[in-house]
Amino acid sequence: AASFFCRFLFNRIFSGVDIRPEDVERIRMATRNGTPILVPCHRSHLDYLLISWICYKEDLALPYIVAGENLSFFPLGSLFRRMGAFFIKRSFKGDPIFPVVFERYLRQMVRDEYPIEFFIEGGRSRSGKVLPPKLGVLSMVVDAASKRREDRDVLFLPIAISYEQIAEAKAYRKELTGAEKKTESVGQVVR
Repeated sequence: AASFFCRFLFNRIFSGVDIRPEDVERIRMATRNGTPILVPCHRSHLDYLLISWICYKEDLALPYIVAGENLSFFPLGSLFRRMGAFFIKRSFKGDPIFPVVFERYLRQMVRDEYPIEFFIEGGRSRSGKVLPPKLGVLSMVVDAASKRREDRDVLFLPIAISYEQIAEAKAYRKELTGAEKKTESVGQVVR
């Protein structure tokens, strides 16, 4: 059902989705050899849907996606969770337990060779430029990779997603001119 919805959505808003076969094969080989870590740039909420949809179409294992807790809203949060998202706090400051539990969870996922996807910027770029990396999740994944099984690899796969026009362009324009960022909701998704 999610694939049908994504195909409908992407056909409605894009003139096409292009991905090189050698890039698909790179992900496939990383999955065979150990744990693939997908690290795309983040410009739109469509990024994670697009990557998961392509993985599904290409018969690749769907990645488990590190997502901000702002996306855990009713009813889509439950759907996103079923599609591989797991939600984290935007900041771990002042919380001694969450980072320890989250790091242990990542370590186990890497050890069990589940594909993991996270956005190195930590949030979407409003300007279209790549944001500086946030190193928290990256350092946890690198630490987990250092504790992998001896005969297996952990492969980081940077992914560039390029849009001619970003779906959230109007909202970004408002935010860049001083308007407050609106909390994600079903209505906002539909618009």
